Amino acid sequence: MRGARRAGMWTLLRRPRSLYRFLMDPAAPRFPQLLAIATLIYLISPIDLIPDVIPILGWLDDLGLTSFAIAYVAAAAARYENARPGCEPSFAATASSQ
Repeated sequence: MRGARRAGMWTLLRRPRSLYRFLMDPAAPRFPQLLAIATLIYLISPIDLIPDVIPILGWLDDLGLTSFAIAYVAAAAARYENARPGCEPSFAATASSQ
């Protein structure tokens, strides 16, 4: 499972059009789309869980949330891309079957 998630993330980073198609499709699952938007808003906003003026801890919460959101959204987008009719299976589908 973990290898498939990692493979899905790398596939989407190599094919950003798939990620864009996933985020803009009204038939795609809502939670990953909202998570991507909420993460962007959190990174841009000056309000943090741990303020950035605390040297290392302030940056770690941003890094942790961002890495979780990227991994989750990429895995959801890879599942969505593989389930679309008429599309060739991506690397994530072949990695999960091995």
